This record gives sequence, C-alpha cells and structure tokens, in this order.
Amino acid sequence: MAVTKLSVSDVRNRVNDAGEIKKGQTILDQGKLRHLARTDNKLYADAAGSGGSTYQVSITFDDAGKVLGRRGRQGNCSCRAAWGRDFCKHSVALLLAWSKTPEAFVVTELPAEDEPKPGGDAAPGSAPRKRSKKPGGAAPKVDGNELKKQGAERVDTMVRELMVTGTGAISKERIAQLEELAASLFQLQLRRLEERTLGLARMLAAKDAASDAMRIATTLCDMLLTAARIKAHCEGKTLEDRYVTELIGKTWRKNERTPVADLELLEYAYSKVTNNKEMRICSSRFLDLRSGEHWVEMEILPKHLVKGGGGREKEAKPSYAGTVLQGAHGGQFPGFAPWRLYYEGEERRRPVEDADLQRMLEHAKSVGETMERFQEHRRDVFAPDRVPVLVRAKGVVAQAGRLRIFDETGATLHLRQSAGLETRLSDALEGKELLAVVGELDLDHAIPTLWPFTLVVRDASGFALRPAGAPRKSDKPPKPRPWTEVARDAGLSYAAVSVGELREELADRLVAGLAGLDPRAAEPLVTRLRELKLAKPAELLAQLVAQPDPAARVGDFVKLFQVLGVATVKLAGAATVELDGLVPVPTHRSIYIRAPESQLAPGEVMAARLRGEITPYEAAVHYHRHYSTLRAEQMTDDLMVLADGGAMPYVIDAIAQRPEQALSVAESIFALPMGTAALHTAFGLLERVATPEAELLLKEFAGRRRRIRRYRDQVAHLADDALLAVQLRSKHVLSPLAESRRDHLAQEVGPLISQARADMDAHSRELGCDALANLGAHQAIPELRTVFRSDRAKGVREHAAMALAALGDVRMTEEFVHALRDEGNESMARTACRALGRLGDSRALPVMMAIYREGFTPSVVAEAWLGFGVLALDPILEMIDADPALSKRSALAAPLAHMPREWLVDRLVTRLRAGKEVIDLDDEVIAARVPAYLRLCADAPEARTAVARAVLDAHTGGKAGPGKKALTAARKLVPPA
Repeated sequence: MAVTKLSVSDVRNRVNDAGEIKKGQTILDQGKLRHLARTDNKLYADAAGSGGSTYQVSITFDDAGKVLGRRGRQGNCSCRAAWGRDFCKHSVALLLAWSKTPEAFVVTELPAEDEPKPGGDAAPGSAPRKRSKKPGGAAPKVDGNELKKQGAERVDTMVRELMVTGTGAISKERIAQLEELAASLFQLQLRRLEERTLGLARMLAAKDAASDAMRIATTLCDMLLTAARIKAHCEGKTLEDRYVTELIGKTWRKNERTPVADLELLEYAYSKVTNNKEMRICSSRFLDLRSGEHWVEMEILPKHLVKGGGGREKEAKPSYAGTVLQGAHGGQFPGFAPWRLYYEGEERRRPVEDADLQRMLEHAKSVGETMERFQEHRRDVFAPDRVPVLVRAKGVVAQAGRLRIFDETGATLHLRQSAGLETRLSDALEGKELLAVVGELDLDHAIPTLWPFTLVVRDASGFALRPAGAPRKSDKPPKPRPWTEVARDAGLSYAAVSVGELREELADRLVAGLAGLDPRAAEPLVTRLRELKLAKPAELLAQLVAQPDPAARVGDFVKLFQVLGVATVKLAGAATVELDGLVPVPTHRSIYIRAPESQLAPGEVMAARLRGEITPYEAAVHYHRHYSTLRAEQMTDDLMVLADGGAMPYVIDAIAQRPEQALSVAESIFALPMGTAALHTAFGLLERVATPEAELLLKEFAGRRRRIRRYRDQVAHLADDALLAVQLRSKHVLSPLAESRRDHLAQEVGPLISQARADMDAHSRELGCDALANLGAHQAIPELRTVFRSDRAKGVREHAAMALAALGDVRMTEEFVHALRDEGNESMARTACRALGRLGDSRALPVMMAIYREGFTPSVVAEAWLGFGVLALDPILEMIDADPALSKRSALAAPLAHMPREWLVDRLVTRLRAGKEVIDLDDEVIAARVPAYLRLCADAPEARTAVARAVLDAHTGGKAGPGKKALTAARKLVPPA
C-alpha cells in the first residue's frame, strides 16, 4: 500500500463540507501543522489547537490508494470535533498539506500504532493522549533543517529552469506551481524565499509582465542567492542572527533579545495593514532623538486573534503620535535598521515640542551623505532592499511627471512614483516650508528612489510633522515612462545611465531565456562594457556565452547581474538640479516647477485642469501671473474676483496694503449673501490688517450671524477664528471670547478628527465630519480631505465634502468639479454640486451653468445657486439672455428672492440699459429681456415692481412689436398712481 497523490479537487470531493475545508485551509495558512510525516499508507502531523493544546492527526489510505473515512479509523484526530464526523478541520488541513506540498512530509518506515481513538477512552475535554515512546510507536520527529534545505533546493531547481528557458511565455499551470511552492515555503518558515516566489508569480501573471523584466531578473537572482545561503546554513555553516531574521524568520525569546534602555523615541509614522496571509500588522516607526537611529515596534496578530467576542475587532496597538517616549526601554530583535523593538515602557511620556523636532533635524543627512549610506547598504546581498533615512530637504521639484527633493547643495533624490503622491504632498506642504523627509531609500531600476513617510515642515506657528500618506483606491496611477528618460531627467551621469541600460538588456535576455543567448547577441554588450572601463564584467559575459550548456551559464549570469547592480548604485550617486528656469509655486513655496511658456486666463485655467492638461501647481502659477498684474481697484470692484479661490492670496496681498480699503471691501462682502470663499477673503483681509476697526467688524459680523439660524454655527465660528488670529497678530491680551474659542478648539478638534477618520461605525464618522464643520475647525481640513478621498463608506465621503465646503476649503473646488462630472456616481455628483454651492467659489460657476443646460437635477442646482448668493445672478442672466424661455424655470428664479432688493434692481436695470442712459425698447434684444427679467423676479415681487417702474420711467421706443409687449408687461406690474 502507498499514499496516493491528491489534488485540491480530490480533497474537496472526498470531504464534501465547504465549512471544514475553509477551516482546514486557515489552519494550514497559519502554520499550525507541524512534524509532517508519512509511512507507506499513512500521513501524520501535530496540529496546534486554539486553546494551546496539541492534537495528533493521521490519515490512512486503502489498498487502492483512496482516502478512507473515520469508521474504519483511517482518518483520526484527538480533538473533540473528530468524534462525530469523518474529517475534522485538522484532518482536512493534513489532506490539504499533502495535496499542495507533499515534499514537506518526512518519509519513515515505521508506523505509529497507538493513535487516539475518537470517542473511545479519551474523556471529553481531557488532554490528548501522548504518543508511545516505544520503538515503532510514534512518527519520528522531523528534522526542520532538512525540510528547509529541501525547500531551498526546490527553489534552486525551479529558478535555474526559468533562467534557462525564459519566463516570457510561462503557462498558467506553471504560475500555479509557483504559488503552491510559495505556500510550501511559508510552511517551512523560509520567509524571504516565500515572499520572492509569490512576488514572482504575481509579476508573471500580470498582463504587462514583459515590461517588468528588470524586476523579474532581480527577483530570480535574489532567489538563487538566498536559496544557496539557506542550504549552506542547513548544512552547518553559521548564519548571523540578523540574517536569520531576514532570510528565515524566527520567534526570538526574551533571553535572545538585546536589552536596550534610555531611548528617547518620537513616532514619525504609524500603520495598520492586513497582509495576504490575513495577519494584522500594526507598526510604529520611531526616531531616537539621542542617537538618530530608526526603530520600529510591531504587533502581528493572525485573523482568529483579531476578532474578539461578539464579532468586534480586537483593539489595535495604539499610536504614540504627538508624544515623546522619554527613557523608553525594552528588547532589541536581531536584524537590520529600522531596529525592531519589543517595547516594555518608558520613564515618562510628554507632548512633542518644537525643540524635539529641531533635535530631530540635527540627525538629518544631506542627499550626498544619504547616498553614501545607501551604497554601503546595497553591498550586502542579503540585507533588506530598503534602508530607513532622514534626509534634509530644501524643496521639491515637480517636473516631467516625477517629483524630486533637493537639499541646500542642489543634490536631488527621486520620490517614489505612486498614485496620488502629488496631491498628498500638495496637502502636506500648503503654506509650509519643507525641512526634511523621513522615509525609506531603495533602487527603482537604476534610480535611487525615496519612499516618503513623513515630512518635517515649518510655518509661522512652528515646526510640525506632516504625513506623506499612502495611495488610496480612488487615486489614478501615474503614466509610466521609460526609466532611461527618467534617469536622464534626474541628472544621472552618462556612465550610470549606460550601465543601467546594459543591465536592462541583460534582464530582457534573461526573460527570453539564457538558452537563446549566443556570442553574436552578446558581442555588442561586451563591447559596451569595455568602453565603460568595466573589463572584468566584460570578460565574465564573454565567458558566460562561451558555455555550451545553458544551465552552466546561470551562476556567471547572476554574478554579472549583481556586479552591475552594485556598479549602478555607485555610479548613480546624487544627481543635481538646476533651479534656473524653475519657479516656486505661489501657494507652495517649497515646490518648484518649470515656468509655463504661455499665460492662461482664470477661466481657461479651470478648463485646462478639468481636461487634465496642467497640474495644480501650474494652475497656481497661472493664477499668480494673472492676478498679480491687476490693481487693487480692479479687484475691489469685481465680486467674481473676491470670491475666486485661486485669486484669494493675491487679493489679500494687494488690498491689505491699504487698511481703509481692506475694511471697506470686507464690509461689502459681509453685506451681501455670498459663499464661504468670499467670506474667507474678507476674513483674510481683516487678519492681515489686524487693526482695532478690523477686530470690531469681526465681532459685529459674528454676532449678527449668530442671530441668523442658517449661519449660527459654521460661519460665526470662522469669524471667531479670524478674531482670534487678529488678536494674536496685534499681540493684545486675548478677549474672553477668543480665549474660550482657543481652548474649546484644543479640547474638541482632536477627538472629533479621530472619530471622523477611525471610528468603526460609519454613521459615527459622518457625525464626526458634521461636528467638525459646525465647530468651524479649519485645523481639520487636511484630515477631512483624507476622509473625502479614501473613506470606504460613500455616506461618510459625502459628509466630508459638505464639511470641507462649510469650512471654505477652496483647494477642493477642482476635486468637487471632477466629482460633479463623474457619471458613474450620481449620489456623489449631487453632493459635489451642493458642496460647490456652499463653497461659493466663482471658478465653479461656468461648470454650474453647463450642467444645468445639460439637465442635471434642477432641485439640486437650485440649492447650489442659493449657496452662491449674489454671484449666481450674472450666470443666470447670461442663460436668460441666450434663451428668454428659461426665465419660467423656478430653479433660476429662486436665488433672486434671497438677494438684496436695491442691489438686484440696480444690476437688472443696468443690464437693460446696456450702457445707455435709457432703456431702448426698439432694440429687440433689450425688448426680449424685459418680460424675461420680470418673470425671473417672480419670487421677489418688490424687486419686480421696481424694475417694471424703471422701465416705464426711463425708456425710449416701444410703440410696436417686442417693445410694445415689454411695455405692456411692465404696466401690468405697476399699480396705478
């Protein structure tokens, strides 16, 4: 008799219980089966139970090689569940292990005779029976090193085959074999090989696998070297503890960890993720303010431990954000930086101060020093790919679709090209000065690339840490570019680019298969290596292709590929940037772009943004060019400019030079119903002026708004914040109201932000967003942006959008317009329309006109028109002038009822006069406007009567045709004297 081979389908057909199969797969995935062994017709294993017990499991095959059921004691387990079923979850796990990784089972000639009898003499709940110690009475203990060696040998064989035959036309069956091999390596705790094998399978399964030739080649070479090192370790060659952590993985006991104490840790990043093995990993990244070393504390929990009682998730390891852990102590795991810490406690915990971030900056290295450290790190083949760094930075260059940081010497580092990075950096650097970047440095093809975690910034209020964030589902990935173009744009030397190109060509050859690499194809590569003074690599390549046996070429190819990799890193060095021809972005002084060649008007800027033709940074430069040429008088007389979010900083800079004029403009804005954007312009003017008159005007406005229910909380609180800023700027003693506002914000904002971002209940997150808006907490704008862009619940995103609009975040205008144009999400489009109305940014008015003409929900557009206030009048009148029949629509008429009567009448009569002293009713265009305007004022009867009287008092013509009809319409509305 023998143990027959099984497929996963065979197991499913035999067990016929989807629930038990799922449980068995979970046990297998979590590595709870140990001591896998088999005799001629039986399989054995030990299974770790959830309560700490260990169960003995065995499966017996019959003479035909088929699995038998429990009744003949062929499938046995010492767990209680095995008493009443053919296969418990532990037996299923054993069958799945045999079907997927039969090579993990140690073969023995001696069967175990005293297997536990389910339902026999073992009492329920009793400890499992120990296996007999007699000869032949138990399955032999498995030699773990031997199993690891076998797993490494299997990887070695598989990699060599792929290198010889190539990966270009790999089959789905072969990819499935790679995935099964990865599962086996996971069981054997060969961590690095498992990760690389699974990563290789995914790259080969991708549609654009051919474009990943460099990553595929790098992975194959790394797997071959790692497999060789693990085999040597299993054969007795000493492996340093840090390599054990990196290559194999091990649970380090307390006495194996190095005690550390007197650390002063500042958390700069926190993450909570679930990996593909359903393990929840919570980690805090720290910098030791004394030594500058990077540390990490990790909590790793399998899925079954994450779910607590009642189905609620177990609380994750907390973040230490905003605090310094002084006198922190614990145990250090072997490994590489960031050093993993078993955190045991601290002497005291205190809030982060500016002095702490200044100390942090003392440990920051220049780009050149960072590159030297990176080059040294990459010389170690078995070190992690990435190294943690803290890099000094003077600014960011946004050019050719890529972002780079540069330091005071002009040396640059590329930032990782990931979806949404530009938007996240824009949020983090708005109004801030960039001082340093914390992250991890790696090699992306031939380009040293920085994965940013956190930015160290400074503004008028002091130093701060701003997270760079992670990509979100809604982020669109950037368009890939050939790495050689990127390398040249990055300023890499000719030698670095050339070696990188050679390495890229070798990667392509490897993907095609070393069997097809002949001397004729390799000759140009050998010549180029010699031209670059790389004689030894050239000779190595020549010897490689001279080998007649393709399998014999593998070792030399790996050596050549690694040598060129080290040379690439060394030659890459630190590229430099020339700031000539670059201009700082007005709203982000630490971000530089190439100066646009042409000049766009504000309306053209918004249209170009919607078409994706220019970046937000280029848009800011265009706004700056346009508005910086306008005189203050031109700005004060144009409501559209005063309510333009893009113009806001320039309006404030220009008008605030004259305090009396600034007060007048602010007062005129307060007197008219307008959106939040215009109010922010007024608040900004008064904050800049900071005179007693400005303070008094803010107090009067806040008091008046509190008496108007619609604006009682949100706008009044924004005025309170402006008042607080004025008092701080003027360095006067804070009023009781300002002090109360400051203390209230300090107490409420943090918990509400946490509720809006992290509460488990979606409705609670919605309430958190609403509360932040009602509180007028502009400090929460960056967090609300994150909620709007990434929260998994649509309702929460919609509440965040309305909160941002209420807080006057004009940076969101373009994103709201994009959401409005999203035909696939009608609910969010309606919310975006309402948010644009609440925000009242005049840049959105052309879009509002367009969607109304296109038939967008009239009631929602009407609500948005109300939010724009008096700004809506001119766009509405333009539509009426183009089509007078639209004047009958209530959605267009409703906003006029909320406009000041005198102001409305003046604007309507001015349009009817068309630059003349009287209203010319012989002009058919003007004559058609009169009845249309009168119908439009249906909800504002006093204004309608005033317009009709103005037509009768100051007109010419009107004896026939349209003019006569216009006069008739006006006479009907004017009561007889």
